[in-house]
Amino acid sequence: APYIMAVEQGHKWGIIKDNGQRILPIVYDTIYKVYPNRLMLKSKKKYALASFHGRKITQGFYDDIHDFKDGAFRVKRKNKYGFINAKGKTVISLEYDTATYYHHNACIVRKKEKYFVIGTKNQMISAKTYQNIKRGKHQNYFVAKTQKGWTFLDQYAQQMDSNYFEKIVYTDSPSRVRVKSNNHWGYYNSISQKMIIATKYTKSVSYTHLRAHETRH
Repeated sequence: APYIMAVEQGHKWGIIKDNGQRILPIVYDTIYKVYPNRLMLKSKKKYALASFHGRKITQGFYDDIHDFKDGAFRVKRKNKYGFINAKGKTVISLEYDTATYYHHNACIVRKKEKYFVIGTKNQMISAKTYQNIKRGKHQNYFVAKTQKGWTFLDQYAQQMDSNYFEKIVYTDSPSRVRVKSNNHWGYYNSISQKMIIATKYTKSVSYTHLRAHETRH
């Protein structure tokens, strides 16, 4: 990448080379570098991407452009989400009401009140749609809500077993998850995908290193 500098003039920003040659006009509200070697351009609360050579690589502006992860930027336009690659090419069309970042080539999306998991080619990889889906605390599994309750999905968005729970509560442990069924608490191992303590206790609090830290669903 060439050596470039962001410069301000009249409260607007542009980009010049170290020889003074202007490669991006001084018309933007702000400009900053983002991974991987791209420039984020902001103008009138809209966002675009440019290369270090001054070439604008996105088609028009987006309402938002999020961090580059797993080979794609998450973008938003007119309250719909999709993804573009580092060259600005649309890889997932802007059709979703919500979308998480990609992680291990999987992304949670919502469309018309239905949640499911898609791959990098916009293919549906979860076996069905759900009322809600969230990433597990350590990102190696999902938890999904159905009419029967919350259940666990593996990293490929496939249901781990036939268990359903009223609540799932993350603990400090990377594998042990506190679960509630029939108003009683037990523990589930998200790595071995097995119940390790049956749901038979009226109350339970998890302690690790003499402190409690839990996230509820």
